Order: sequence, then C-alpha cells, then structure tokens
Amino acid sequence: PVLFNFADSFVPDDQAAGIFKNDFGEFIGSRYPGGDSDTWRAVFLSFPFESIDPNASQPHTQAEVMGRVLDFLNPRFLVAQVLPLDGQVGVGTNAKVHLRFNAKVDANTVSPDTVFLSLPGGAHVPAIPFLDPATNIVSLVPLGTLPANTQVGVAVTTGLKDQRGRVLAAEFHASFTTGASEDHLAPSAPQGLQADPDIVKGERITMTWTPNAEPDLFGYRILRKLPTETEVRQVGFIMHPVSRFVDRDVTAGVEHTYVLKALDVVLNESVASAEVRATPRDTTPPSFQITSHFNFQLVNQTPLILSGTIDDSRATITVLGVPGHGTVTGNVFTAPPVPLLDGRNDFTVVATDPFGNA
Repeated sequence: PVLFNFADSFVPDDQAAGIFKNDFGEFIGSRYPGGDSDTWRAVFLSFPFESIDPNASQPHTQAEVMGRVLDFLNPRFLVAQVLPLDGQVGVGTNAKVHLRFNAKVDANTVSPDTVFLSLPGGAHVPAIPFLDPATNIVSLVPLGTLPANTQVGVAVTTGLKDQRGRVLAAEFHASFTTGASEDHLAPSAPQGLQADPDIVKGERITMTWTPNAEPDLFGYRILRKLPTETEVRQVGFIMHPVSRFVDRDVTAGVEHTYVLKALDVVLNESVASAEVRATPRDTTPPSFQITSHFNFQLVNQTPLILSGTIDDSRATITVLGVPGHGTVTGNVFTAPPVPLLDGRNDFTVVATDPFGNA
C-alpha cells in the first residue's frame, strides 16, 4: 500500500479515496484511515493487482494519484454540485435546478422548506423538490416558468439531513439569471463514446466520452442493450462535467451495446450517440462430457471417434498429441479422429473457448 498525507480535511463519503493512473489504466484504491493529527489526514491506498502491468520491463516509477480522503474525525454533509451553475446567465425560463449531494439524502427531510428557489426580495418560487436516491440528486421543478431576465436564488437549509442523521454542514446558497425566453433546444449528441471491457476478470465495462460543450448541460443517460433485449434501457446517469461511467452489472462473455443521451437543465434530451459494443472477458472454461463409450474398452477400430455434450458452442475441441480440431454443433461435439496403437492408449480431450479458458 501507499501512504499519502493531506494538508487538510476533505469532503467525506467520496466513493474512492484515490485513483492510481498509469499507462495501464485507472484503478480505484481502498481506504484505510491513519494518523491522528488535527491538521492533516492520512490514508493508505491499496491498489488491485491489475494496476501492475505484468509485461512491463521496468517498474512503474511515475503515476498520477488523485482523489479525496474521507474525514473520519469531522464528517460533513455537503452540496457537491449545483446546476445551473452559480452565477450562470441566460438560463431558459423553463429550467429546472439540480443539486447533487455527497451522501445519501434522507428523503423525509426533502421538502419545499429545506430546498427552494427565491426571487429578489425573498419571495419563494413555487417548486417541488424530487429526490433521485440512486444518484443523490435533488431536482427542483418550478410549477410554472421562471420570470425572464431575473436573478433566481437556490437555497438548501440545515434542515436537510443525510441517511446517517447528519445535517447539512452549512446553509447552501447559489444563484443564476434567466434569459428572455424558454429553452427548447436539445443538446447535441455526445461524441467520442468508448467502452473498454475488463480484460482481467470480466467484472466491469468502463465508458468514457468527450464532454458536451453546452453551458446548460445537466448530465448524461447511459443506456444499454444485451443480445436478449430488443430495446436499450438506462443503467446509469452521470452529472456533467464527469465523462466516465463504470458498468459493474455485466455478464462475462456477453456483448453489451451502449449509447449515451445528453440532458440539459431544462431536461431537453439529445439524440443518441453512436453505438459502442464491448464484451467482458469470460473466465469460466467450457464444461463437457464424453458420451461415446470407449473408456477402458477393447476396440478393434482405428481411428477412434469421440463425441459428447458441451455447454459452449463457441469452444474448440482438441485431443492432446493429435493434429486438427473437432466440430461443435449446438451442445454436441465430435473430437478429431484419434489413431490407435496396439496396447493401451491414453488421450486427453481439451475444450477451449474464444477467451482461452480451457
């Protein structure tokens, strides 16, 4: 593990204490608390084996480490992000406001009294707050259009709590200024989507893309389709400007198809990005059974033809020491012909899938 000392406390409840980045990829480190000073926090980051390139001729001497440390002594519940941005101008009068928190929000404390919009002079804008527990995002939806060319305040009071009972560390305030009219222009389709499957364990697919340039962007819907499905379905949402998503609910050896759609703060939605496909590594070898009854039998024919059943129609069938490959049709295989010699003949049948599992 690697020990890092930080000069100050950080926002708590980050999903990762650090990310180890080198030419072989990005890898999330595990958190271990350490240190008892009031002026700094220490953390051990333990990175998984796949962060080490086994083919490297030299050890990794340079890497980038980034992230935040959980403040174990003084945890805080905070607003992590607000859209429209604080100080943004020209926002559509039909905009919604979206606040992301750094911990799971207690739904019982979300109300127009704890999360609200206001106008100059202090009057509240009639709006309903909605909590998405999957993303920790509270969206404020005005009951009508906002007044044009007006500064709109966003406030969250200390009456809001997280699911651990912590109140908001301090009242939150931001503001933006509306434009002259409603916004019905959808964002452009996301570009540069890539999907990289886990080549070690087949446990995840990591997607990256080029962030959209619209100033009023809210985030991205990640949509996926499996071969058994006829339509894409949402598997995640990422708030802008993050442009990376890890799908951990994947099936090894199965092709996954992804598209992205961008949303702005009004919830205008773009058309879908170009499709990308990825197949996580399958780590399970084929299972088969020889059903032809030649084992420990006296035979007078050569070559010998072995057959049986198998659970992977993509597998290649070989017999050690015998050239050529057998055939697989559905769940039935036939091994390559085995020439026999006088006396006892021992042979080994091997089934290998396209990922090299045998």
